[in-house]
Amino acid sequence: MKKIFLILFFLCICMCSGCISNPVVSNEGKITLYIEENYQSYMPYAKEDIPTYTFTFNGNLNTIRDVPRTYYTVFSQNEDIILSDALNELFIQYQESIYIDVLATEDVKTTKFTTIDENGKIKNVEYTPDDHKIYEETAYIPLDNGLNLTVDYRRFVYEGHNYYTWRMKQSITMWLYYPLMVIEEQDEKELLIVPLPHLVSTHLSPQLKLNSMMKGKEYVYPNVLYYGYNYPEIFETLEEKQKYVREFYLNHYDGQLEEDGTISITYLGICFQIQLDENNFKVNYMGKYNQDEKN
Repeated sequence: MKKIFLILFFLCICMCSGCISNPVVSNEGKITLYIEENYQSYMPYAKEDIPTYTFTFNGNLNTIRDVPRTYYTVFSQNEDIILSDALNELFIQYQESIYIDVLATEDVKTTKFTTIDENGKIKNVEYTPDDHKIYEETAYIPLDNGLNLTVDYRRFVYEGHNYYTWRMKQSITMWLYYPLMVIEEQDEKELLIVPLPHLVSTHLSPQLKLNSMMKGKEYVYPNVLYYGYNYPEIFETLEEKQKYVREFYLNHYDGQLEEDGTISITYLGICFQIQLDENNFKVNYMGKYNQDEKN
């Protein structure tokens, strides 16, 4: 998934979980990620229908206070065993569809893990991984609400169990993705959420300024520059790529395979057509779903 440079830069300067230079906020039992209200105001959905994601856990977890957007969070200054337990539960919940991208593997004698001492102070302890390895990974998770979630972390195995903690140059980060589409009907522009398979990068998202998206014609559908999507790079052949996309929409969105090979789906009351081409696939806007017409 693509993240714009400024936000990547912000994450790079975030200190690791064991450090104390970044002010944090305390979260008891849950953290909710969502798209900001100024973007919501351009959407044709009821407010309660706009998908969000709530990460739940037992106990308290701290996140960096000054993260600038509401759809991602950065964990810092935590009892990492609480975070590890919560991530294990999340990954098990989505074990049938999760994809783990192993970015780096390193041989080590020991690795650091953050804990809180009896005085409430942050302390880094040393663990010896079972296989003397640490793994820097990103987990890609297709959520039940049609959005995609990623988690960036360092993992090691100790006494047969997975433990998750901060990377040496980046804290654990959780990111909720909102692929967007601008449509214009009767001289009115609206912002739609586009259903995309995980592992597919979007061109439009709330990382772009709202005014930039809603002014002019540049981002308005059907501009192919923004609504044609590259197939996931993990597949080698065109047949594998198209099969992945086709089955994703058929299985996750109750899609209808049409005679011409396109796939018709409805997401949040909006009808889309998925068109599988040789170089990419397109998501075409087909209108708003009308139950009376359907009947």
